[in-house]
Amino acid sequence: MHLRIFIAISLLVMLLSAFPAQSTVVSARAVQAYEQLIEVVHLNNNANNKYISDTLQAINEHSFDGIRAPIFGLIAKLETNNGNITLANTYLEKAIAALNKTASHSYKIDSLNHISWVYFNRGDYASAIYYVQQMADYAFEHQHQRGQAIALNRLGQSYIELGLSGLAFTPLESALKISRHNNFKNTELLALLYLANAGLKSQKLSAHEIIDIVEQASSVAKTMDYAQGYIDRLRGLAHQMIPQYDISEQWLKQSLTIATLEHDVRLLRLINFDLATLNYTQHNDALALSYAQTSMMYAKRLDHLSGKAELNYLLSNIYQRQNNTQTALEHLSAYTDFLHSDNNKNAISLLTIMDKRINGLRQKNKMIALENSVLSSDLAAQKAYTERHNTVMWLAAVLFIFIGISVSLFIRHRLMAMRVAISMKDALTGAYARSYLKHFLPLVKQKLAKDKNLDTSFGLLLIDCDDFKKINDKFGHGGGDIALKKIVETINAEIRAQDTLFRWGGDEFVLMCQSVSKTQLNDISSRINKAVCDLNIIYGDAAIHPTISIGYALHTRNNPLNLDELLKVADDYLYQSKRAGKNSVFGI
Repeated sequence: MHLRIFIAISLLVMLLSAFPAQSTVVSARAVQAYEQLIEVVHLNNNANNKYISDTLQAINEHSFDGIRAPIFGLIAKLETNNGNITLANTYLEKAIAALNKTASHSYKIDSLNHISWVYFNRGDYASAIYYVQQMADYAFEHQHQRGQAIALNRLGQSYIELGLSGLAFTPLESALKISRHNNFKNTELLALLYLANAGLKSQKLSAHEIIDIVEQASSVAKTMDYAQGYIDRLRGLAHQMIPQYDISEQWLKQSLTIATLEHDVRLLRLINFDLATLNYTQHNDALALSYAQTSMMYAKRLDHLSGKAELNYLLSNIYQRQNNTQTALEHLSAYTDFLHSDNNKNAISLLTIMDKRINGLRQKNKMIALENSVLSSDLAAQKAYTERHNTVMWLAAVLFIFIGISVSLFIRHRLMAMRVAISMKDALTGAYARSYLKHFLPLVKQKLAKDKNLDTSFGLLLIDCDDFKKINDKFGHGGGDIALKKIVETINAEIRAQDTLFRWGGDEFVLMCQSVSKTQLNDISSRINKAVCDLNIIYGDAAIHPTISIGYALHTRNNPLNLDELLKVADDYLYQSKRAGKNSVFGI
C-alpha cells in the first residue's frame, strides 16, 4: 500500500514538472529582458554592464519566476567569459536552483545550455557532461528540434574536449542538418565551428577542407555579427597545417585583436596559447614565452585546470630549450602533479592533454578514469541537490528524474561521449569491441575515399589463437583470460598508430589497418605472429606458450569497400594457415 502511494506521488510530481507553463507565468517585460540579454555577447563596455545590473534589479519580481534560470545562466556565462569567476559561480548556483521552475521547454533548454557552457569554459568536463546529458534527454523526450541541435553540438564538443575528436563528426553533422533544415543560425554556426575544431584535432580533414568549413561558418557569422575572433583563429590554425606560418600568424594576431577589443577571456587564453605554440615551433623562444605567460594569466583567471597544465607543459619545453633546467623542471612538476591529481575534473581533462611522453597511461585506463570521474560527479551533484531540497516531494522528484535519465540513457546511450567511449572497449582485453565497428567503419570509408596515395589501401588481419581450448582445459579460464590479455598486449606493441584491434569473439581478433601496403600488411602479420610465439606467460607454477594463426587481406582500391567480403578472403587464408600446421601467416 505504501509503495502504491509513493509511486502515485512520484507520478504526480512528474506531471507537475512536465507542464511548468501551466503554473508559472512570465511577463512580457521579463521575456523582453531575456531577449535583449541574449544580444549581449561580451561585457566589454559600460552599456552592457549597466544592462546586466538593471536586469538583476528586476529579476526577483514574481513575473521573472519562469525565466530566471536562463537569465542567471546567461549572466554566469558572460561573467565567466569576462574572467569574473566568483560572480559567475554565484549566478551559476542560482541558475541551477531555478532549473525546475522554467516556464517552457525552450527556457529549460537554454538554461541547461548556458550551464554546460560555463563548465566547459572552465575545464570542468564532468559537470559539463552531466548537464549536456540532461539537455539531450529533455530535448529528445519533448521533440524539441532546437534543443536537439544544441545537445548534439554539445555532445560533439564533449568528444573534442575529451580527446575523442574522431567521434565528434556524426553528432555535429546531425546538428548541422537539423539547424539548416529549421534555419537555426546559432546552432548552424556552432556546428560548423566545432566541425572545424574536430578536423583540426583529429587530423581527419585536410587544411583545405577545414578552411572550407570555416568559410561556411564565416558566411553564417556575418549575418549575426558574432564569433569573428574564433573564425580567424581557426583560419590561422588551418594555415599552420599547410604549413603557411606567415599567413597563420596574421590570422592569429587578427583574432587576438578582436579578443582584446571584446575582452573575451576564453579566446584570449586560447589565442595566446596558439601564438606561443606557433613561435615555439619556429624557435622564437622569447615570443613563445611571452605569449605562454599571457595565456597562463588568463587560464588562472578562468581557473581552467587543464589549460594551466597544458601551459605548464609548453613552458617546461620552452625553458628546457633555453637551458633553464631548474624552471623547466618546476613547470614539468606542476604538469605531472596535475596528471596525478585525484580531482575529478583533472581526471577527465587528462584526456585532452595526454602526451606521447606519458607512455604509462593507456586508452583503457583513460576510459575507466573518465567513467569513474563522471559517476563521482553525478553522485556529488545528486547529494548536494538532495541536501538543498530536504522534503518528501523533492525526494520523489529526484527519484523520478533519476529513473527517467536512466531509462533514456539506456535508449539513447550513443548520445553521451563517456558511454560510447566505455562501450567500445572489450572489458577483458581492452581491445575494441565488435559493436564499435558501426562508429569506426564510416570513418575508415571516409578516410579511404580521401586518400590519394594509390599505393596503400585498407587491410585487415584475422587472428585466431591456436588450440585455445587446450589452454582453457589445462589452466582453467583464469589462465585463458591471462593468455588473452597478454596476446592483446603483445599485438598492440607491434602495430602502428593507425591500426585498430577488435576482439571479434572468443579467442578470435581482427586487426584493421588504414593506409597500408601489401608489403606492410605481411610485415605486420609476421611481426605479430613471431612476438606471440615468443611469449612465455607464467601462470602459477607453469608456463603458457600460446601461438596464433593469421590470414590477411588487402582491399582493392578500384572497388567499393565491402568489409564482409574482405573478412571472407582473410578467413580463407586463415584456414590455409591452420591447414599448414598453425602458427603461420597467409594472405594476399
